[in-house]
Amino acid sequence: MAKGTTEMEVGSDGVAVIYVVNPPVNALSIDVWYSLKRHYEEALQREDVKAIVLTGSGRSFSAGLDVSVFADIHKPEQLKDHCILIEAMTDIFEDAGKPSVAAIDGPALGGGLEISMVCQARISTSNAQLGLTELQFGVIPGFGG
Repeated sequence: MAKGTTEMEVGSDGVAVIYVVNPPVNALSIDVWYSLKRHYEEALQREDVKAIVLTGSGRSFSAGLDVSVFADIHKPEQLKDHCILIEAMTDIFEDAGKPSVAAIDGPALGGGLEISMVCQARISTSNAQLGLTELQFGVIPGFGG
């Protein structure tokens, strides 16, 4: 069973909106990463898409990495594969030939904030909560933030 996904809508204005959907806090599970990669690449390839907006569904942008990912990793190769996926995803965002904007409402914590930082621009509501919470535990942000 999938742990989260993303959804994409393309408006007549040429803006693709990609939603992270993994309630309640839109945690970045491996399934979300693969889905995000697929939708982002699709948006980059489509001629009718002029810009990309990344946001979360509901009242949360993303509270970061789904820590249950670590319970599913039983071999070092699996961890390496997950790290390569995350690095490839951030490279795709940074090298995109189309403008990308993170629209932040609610928490954007840890990896959620880091993924917003690789977008070319960020915009937030007054409800936004930004933070690299792992720093409180002496852990360096894992997505390059």
